[in-house]
Amino acid sequence: MKRLSRKFSVCVPAAVLLSSLLAPHVQAQYAPQGQAVGNGGGAGAGGLEIASVTGSLEAFAGNQLKIKTEDDQEYFAILNNRTTLRYKGTADAKFLRPGLLVRFSAPFDAAGVPQAALQALEVFKTVRQRRMSRDLVQSQTPGIYPVAEKKGEKAKSDVPAAGGGSQNFRVVGQLRALQGEKIQVAVGNRPVIVELDPAAKISVAAGDTSFCLQGDAVEVSGLRNPAREQWIQAEAIVITGANPLGATEDKAPGRNARTRRGKLGERGADGKAPKAGQSQGKGRKEKTADRP
Repeated sequence: MKRLSRKFSVCVPAAVLLSSLLAPHVQAQYAPQGQAVGNGGGAGAGGLEIASVTGSLEAFAGNQLKIKTEDDQEYFAILNNRTTLRYKGTADAKFLRPGLLVRFSAPFDAAGVPQAALQALEVFKTVRQRRMSRDLVQSQTPGIYPVAEKKGEKAKSDVPAAGGGSQNFRVVGQLRALQGEKIQVAVGNRPVIVELDPAAKISVAAGDTSFCLQGDAVEVSGLRNPAREQWIQAEAIVITGANPLGATEDKAPGRNARTRRGKLGERGADGKAPKAGQSQGKGRKEKTADRP
């Protein structure tokens, strides 16, 4: 039997040592959801555990949210470039202003004239994530899209039925002007003028804290160090507006809840805030879809 070379015998212990150093990091990255990571599968020294917190929004600044629970406990959610954040809420017609991105469905005739007043309008901000479905991309790309009705599917109550010679379309664009009960939405270079019913439902959706206000309901799930249980590395955050935006003469959305980073919350035992990943990047320029 041939003897192993000296070079090979030196490499083997080095490879074993390297694998032992990387093992904890690999376990932490690929641990199944719902299972704590640490020595023996538990939240041991230096390990992380699953955390879930529900409460109201106290303040937010940069990549940190301060949350207060019903029992007056305070928690701090740290956002990184993998955190998914969803805001959902409602708004009063007073909230509408030029520049907002909106989308709605309505029946149009062959000449492109709307056949009914809008019963529902959604204000939104674009969502950016690694994997985006075709429907999600289309829902935030300016354009006029035909609504394909599936067999056996009931029409939504907030979408007027298309009469003879008309067809339902989904419109995505930017609000340009408001006059009385009419609004003008820019879809690329084409203006679309529609009537907004006084009793129309206005919903709001976003993938950041642009529309958040102090007191909004917050649900956070993520990981934390048992030794610093107040600080949560957020994986998913859902914020629900407590009151309709624009219903009262408050400050601009989000302004009254913001505070300086240094005053957001207490630091850890070592006097430093936990490290977080990079904040979410700026949105890219919207592309305009061709008219069908």
